[in-house]
Amino acid sequence: MDSWRARRVGRVGALISALLGLLCAGLPWALLHSTNDTVPGYDIYLASSGLMGDRHPFLDVQLEIAFGLLATAPFAAAACGVRGGWGRYVAAVAMSLPVLLLGFSAYLGVVHDDPHNAEREQANQVAAVLFAALALAFLAATIALFRRAYHLHNLLAAGILVVIGVRHLVTVALVAVAPGEGADLLAGAWLPGIGTLLAGGFAALAATGTARALALDPQRGDSTRQTRRPPT
Repeated sequence: MDSWRARRVGRVGALISALLGLLCAGLPWALLHSTNDTVPGYDIYLASSGLMGDRHPFLDVQLEIAFGLLATAPFAAAACGVRGGWGRYVAAVAMSLPVLLLGFSAYLGVVHDDPHNAEREQANQVAAVLFAALALAFLAATIALFRRAYHLHNLLAAGILVVIGVRHLVTVALVAVAPGEGADLLAGAWLPGIGTLLAGGFAALAATGTARALALDPQRGDSTRQTRRPPT
């Protein structure tokens, strides 16, 4: 597979995998014992306490924010494999939106006060740190675009997808072994993490293919930069 083809396969694969991972949030993630109803991923907060009880506020919060983090993955996937030109501006818009969303979520996690449950308040603060770290990663990728550091941007986009996917899988694994009494975790909860992690692998392929292709043919890079020859 040549470099340009690897870039195309990586970009398409990353976007499709990230979107499928997000769509899997509509699948049942948990089964409530009380009503025998299933709970989809985007409403998993309804079953988080039943999955872990009141003894695991950290996992409770991490599970509740899972859908919000998955929702940012398609933006990173859409922006991977940038090689300049008009694609730089499209990628900049795609990477800027999660900065605002994650930054606002981090703010809510910091200002949220639960005086009756100190452990849950600490869990909210940990979630706020995670939101802030991802927001900074998206911001760094956006700045790299404006600095025309495309390889750095592409690596950051791939890294963001890998982090979101791994975090989701680790959270689901910890919830699966945590003692719960009111609900059972279903297999559908694993699929978004697998899809997002796969998107990170495709994004890494796109980043590698783009870097190698531009090294062999720099003329196909940033078309907005044109060098004018001095008059003779």
